[in-house]
Amino acid sequence: MIKPRLKFLGLIFTVCLAVCSIFAGCATDTDYAAIYDDDARIAKCSSNVRIGSAQVSDKSSFNLNCKSISGCYIIVNSFVIDEEASATLSLEVTAGKCKVVLVQGEDVYTVAEGNFDGALELNCPEGKYKVKVVGLDAQIRLKLKY
Repeated sequence: MIKPRLKFLGLIFTVCLAVCSIFAGCATDTDYAAIYDDDARIAKCSSNVRIGSAQVSDKSSFNLNCKSISGCYIIVNSFVIDEEASATLSLEVTAGKCKVVLVQGEDVYTVAEGNFDGALELNCPEGKYKVKVVGLDAQIRLKLKY
């Protein structure tokens, strides 16, 4: 039989452990403002994001409607830029900040920031890229055709 004093100490230990776990989890929260302007973090992040809903309509277009996006989100994992590469983008930002970037290795090319509608100028070397949307408390509508 466990003595009442040991039960009490066990309870205190459990409560302390729970409180420490909660504060440790809060302390490791992502700094989305730091990601927005840091190309190195944008290049490395996979989908470190708070996001609303996303849908892919087919293999050559992407639609994204978000009430709130912060961080970066991969929308196309393998986009090939060659002599014939072309894309059109519609980006409507109704709140916050948002940009669309192409990432190849450590290189990050911003192709649109803020409201944008039309053909993208792909001034990048030929190769395979990831297309990412990077936001900071942004409400957006995005359509990409490639």
